[in-house]
Amino acid sequence: MTRLWPVVVLCVCCDVLAAQEEEPAGVPWEVQESLAGEAESEDTLALSGRVGYAEYRRGVALRERFDYPGAVEALREAVYKDSLNIRWWSELADIYQLMGNAPDALEAFRKAVALDSSDLPLRARMGRLLLSMQENKEAYRLFSELRNSDSLHLVYNRQLAISASRLGKNREARDRFMQVLAMNPRDYGSTLALSTLLQQDTAFALAGVYLTNSLELFPRNSLLELRLARNDYYLNAYDRAAEGYERFLSHNDTTLVVRKEYGVVLYFSKREEEALRILEPALYLAPNDPLICFYLGLCHKNLKSFGEAIRYLQTAEKLSVPWYLPSIHRNLAQLHGLRREFSRAVEAYEKVLELDPGDFEVLFEMATTYEEFESDKTVAFQYYRRYLEEGGKGAPNEAYARQRMAKIKEALFFDNKGKELILPD
Repeated sequence: MTRLWPVVVLCVCCDVLAAQEEEPAGVPWEVQESLAGEAESEDTLALSGRVGYAEYRRGVALRERFDYPGAVEALREAVYKDSLNIRWWSELADIYQLMGNAPDALEAFRKAVALDSSDLPLRARMGRLLLSMQENKEAYRLFSELRNSDSLHLVYNRQLAISASRLGKNREARDRFMQVLAMNPRDYGSTLALSTLLQQDTAFALAGVYLTNSLELFPRNSLLELRLARNDYYLNAYDRAAEGYERFLSHNDTTLVVRKEYGVVLYFSKREEEALRILEPALYLAPNDPLICFYLGLCHKNLKSFGEAIRYLQTAEKLSVPWYLPSIHRNLAQLHGLRREFSRAVEAYEKVLELDPGDFEVLFEMATTYEEFESDKTVAFQYYRRYLEEGGKGAPNEAYARQRMAKIKEALFFDNKGKELILPD
């Protein structure tokens, strides 16, 4: 049976971390503070002699009073007087960002970087702005260069991972996120991003490892619990997935999407009655959801409530979209067969072939249906033959089909029809 699952859209992009300066090893903080103060005094002294310093100081003061338009005006005067001053351009870029004016902020950063491309922190700030503007190609190129200059830098690796993932460079993004998490296991956003990339590549077991590790660091984190439960479903670990959903629901409100997912997991865990108790109320909230009807039908089918199963599957058929109609008709055919409704079963199987001609296993099911209900066994023989022709060597039911064909031919040996039946090679 084809697995059907509500589409879950997971976002790979995460918030950007600010770079943190490392403290010099072995230096008391009082000395560090003194040294920083001296450096700042020297820097201020050097700047004070530059043209436009008065405008720069006025701009900083206005920014601190949250007068951003006034600060922009003052800084624009500063860069007009000294267009080669990196500090003026950098401060102007920051204020533009505070105002939400990303294009002008980027232009100011470009001016500053053009004056000194060796200023790595400045380039990193520009790169983070590029990411926020979805300028992913330029951000990727910039952070690739930054990482080449310092391959162990936590922030450079993280931003490179984000930009690579946005460009579909999944292998590189995975490697960079893994490196980031090796340095900083408590990076919650990178864990979610990496698990998404791994799930996209069907590396569900490895995704589960990272999600489990992160959940140990952040116990009872709702998003991690939900992501891990879904990951267990992808691994076909239905019992564990059900436990994950129950853990999530123990301290979260039940949303329709989660309720539906939990009901599906219960169905695959062979807990059909519990699944019905979850899915039936969900159907009242979403009466036009074909997936809920579909799994309600399958639950009733397993519980041998064939009439209810048919009713739900027929409703699912009316509501569904074409990509899983074949599965609905196939289950309907099986249900009609169980109810000894031969003509309806055949009609449903023919509908499956119409919608999905490549599903050769349907031919086998039609052959067994015809053999059971139709007195003329030559029809079943021909469906078995078609099954072997389309399924080829190694088809799942090849041995059984050959055995039945031989039995049918033997039974019709003295019949003119039997002479026309040719066993396949």
